[in-house]
Amino acid sequence: MLEILAILFSLANAPHFAMSALPAVPKPSFKPADRAVDNWRRQAALDLDVGADTALRWLASNSPANLPRCIRLNNYWCIKKAGWAGELAADPEGHVAFASAQQGAVVAAQLLRRYYLDYGRKSARAIVTHWAPAQCEAPAIASSGQGAVAQPARTLGPLAKFGIGKTLRARWLAAHGRGGTIKTRRSASKLAVKRSVVPDPLVAGKPAPRIALVNGEPEPPLVLESPIKTERLRVASMSPPRPTRDAPLLPTPPAQTQPVASCTGETLRLENYAVRAIQGIARSPDEDLKLFATDGSPLPALPRLLANMAAVEIGPYRADAKLIDAAVEAVRSARSADAARD
Repeated sequence: MLEILAILFSLANAPHFAMSALPAVPKPSFKPADRAVDNWRRQAALDLDVGADTALRWLASNSPANLPRCIRLNNYWCIKKAGWAGELAADPEGHVAFASAQQGAVVAAQLLRRYYLDYGRKSARAIVTHWAPAQCEAPAIASSGQGAVAQPARTLGPLAKFGIGKTLRARWLAAHGRGGTIKTRRSASKLAVKRSVVPDPLVAGKPAPRIALVNGEPEPPLVLESPIKTERLRVASMSPPRPTRDAPLLPTPPAQTQPVASCTGETLRLENYAVRAIQGIARSPDEDLKLFATDGSPLPALPRLLANMAAVEIGPYRADAKLIDAAVEAVRSARSADAARD
């Protein structure tokens, strides 16, 4: 059944075939409400490695609710928008909606070629790290007394967010000013000085009363304590206690960081992606996959990598081998045409 459908669609696209023999196929379009291209069912029936019964159910509009969205976009490698050939639109996350699955496969092969030759990303780890980047921020390095400490970049910011104006002494100075003056709200640039109107309790020319003697001895003079310095107390309370002769000197604890969202899950996802991508190609995610020759022509490892990556992006479904072979051949033909023009 699938072969018959494939023959019909290929005949309809053949230049020597009379188009009046078959009804005209409407131009594909993207449906934002459905987040799908309207021809994705026909494309999936032809270009996915599924059974005939599954393809017929999808053609009859009986598809599972949890179907990967990139299948509905004719984008089996979940490529992000960048003005590609065949790009109709993109979903809210930036995944491209292609007019056909074949155009999406060709773009995937071309993008791998660019990664490998132009950017030097030759291993599976280097490729998938940029193909499906982590969704958390990379940590920044902040130095401390014991060395470098990893700290997420989004937590780095200016110290004392509200400034030093929230301290007790700063508030007092803001209210009284320097030299005992008082700031008023008349103007930000003018200061008004208010003199005390309370009379002096000591009247000039009148002697102060003498202190009575107790048991014939004068009373000892009063000793006033010095005013409390709030700033010094506040800083001293935050500082660690000084070591004594009996107590050993404790090491300085490392700098504390604010709790942030961990990237452990994203790191594990990328590691699993790279391991699945190298199946049948390499032994290590950091090994050169040998996808292209020095002249830019594709090597045998490229179709296998495309198949492995599609299995990750649209799992549990897989792209058909004929679709991948056609995409690799398109890249090879484009390279040959470029070499001929040069």
